[in-house]
Amino acid sequence: MNRPRNPAVGAWRELHSALLDLTTPTVCASDAESFTDPAPEYVAYLATLCTGCPVFALCNTFANVNRERDGGIWAGKHRQPRRGRPAAEPKERTAACST
Repeated sequence: MNRPRNPAVGAWRELHSALLDLTTPTVCASDAESFTDPAPEYVAYLATLCTGCPVFALCNTFANVNRERDGGIWAGKHRQPRRGRPAAEPKERTAACST
């Protein structure tokens, strides 16, 4: 079996396969919107729901390998976007030679 070059792809495949094998959906799959864009007052509560999840380890691996920083809850952790200097505006490209 060929391993993907991008480790995040492999981690996603493992997580996705495990999710498909479950007979009962995970809490986050049942209420994905709450976990992907949690209201600040519910972050701690939602994170506790991950305790005992059958795919917890795979979820954590994927989130770490993929450097998830989308603001969602992954494996019981609120993965907040990185703060810091905003991305630089792209510079306007000019032609190498002009006529």
